[in-house]
Amino acid sequence: MAPEEEFIDVIKRFGHRIDFINYQGGCGGEYVSLAVASLSSEYKSQDDIPQPNHFVDYNRWQYKDLIFGGFFLSMSKHLRERKEPVSLNELADLWVKFGTGQDIFYKDAIEYFNNYDRLLIRSHGIFAGFVEIFSKSRKLSIAVKTPEWLPYLKLNVFIKLYKIKTPKKHALFEFEKVSKYRNLIPYEDYEDILNKIPGSFMCNFYHISYIDPWALGYKGTYEEAREQASELTHSIDELPNLPAFNILTKFSNQSHQRLENKLQKHIKSKSNFYDEGQTMCCIKDIIYSDVISKTFNIDDELFKEKIYTWHNKNIELINNIEIDYGVLLLNDSWDDVTRTF
Repeated sequence: MAPEEEFIDVIKRFGHRIDFINYQGGCGGEYVSLAVASLSSEYKSQDDIPQPNHFVDYNRWQYKDLIFGGFFLSMSKHLRERKEPVSLNELADLWVKFGTGQDIFYKDAIEYFNNYDRLLIRSHGIFAGFVEIFSKSRKLSIAVKTPEWLPYLKLNVFIKLYKIKTPKKHALFEFEKVSKYRNLIPYEDYEDILNKIPGSFMCNFYHISYIDPWALGYKGTYEEAREQASELTHSIDELPNLPAFNILTKFSNQSHQRLENKLQKHIKSKSNFYDEGQTMCCIKDIIYSDVISKTFNIDDELFKEKIYTWHNKNIELINNIEIDYGVLLLNDSWDDVTRTF
């Protein structure tokens, strides 16, 4: 079968056994996915897959897409603004363009579903047509929804994506893998950019996967992408000069209100991220409620043990952060948000 036919066959045969955790960055989507897979007999646990050493100190976690190689994660960014539903045939065409791991995809998919009941995939949202294609799947979305938890999300993003120290050699290794199927920036040019950065570490490693045609929506040029690469790679000593750092420290209560208004508007209009056919929750829910355990049929007490450990570590990192984040806080709500267990 051709690659697009293999993709369609897998979705038609096993789509009802593919589940999704959709989340906004900073909401703990990767850790929640790891915890669910670890505690459920339906999914393949990733406990035996080593976490990157430089992630540990920042309580950052990596959950791998074992079959589709991150395809739905990329599509959730690429297609979420589109209004017209995406058909399965069109999704298959995009799969061919995506191009990663297609030589072993079909064999791996069949083998996986012969051994495990379900597959869990993480994503940053859904796109029009998604619910129809995966109508029988479990779908859960984690969002901010309440403004008092927005500082928690913002500080998590700052610590885990910008403050993290990434060895250059690891960044080059990751980009070498990416460059094999995303060829907008040659590996040699990226290597040249990193070599100009002083020191052994860099930050913004997370954005390596964005320096490609998918992130630029097929509209970017080579020079734009190369410029983007230069802007997104910095010495850790340059951290205070990053735009994200400045935006974080200048965040105001008015910004909270604007975000809350935007969220409410999205919910009312049934936007792509807040679509029907999903279980909706916020960051607070994954810590205080049983929504995760009920959605994915896992032991709530065991899940709470894991999520409390994750949350407590986040609070420890936030308390030790080297910036004044007081402008982010709303009234006395921070005491509730930072409660540990």
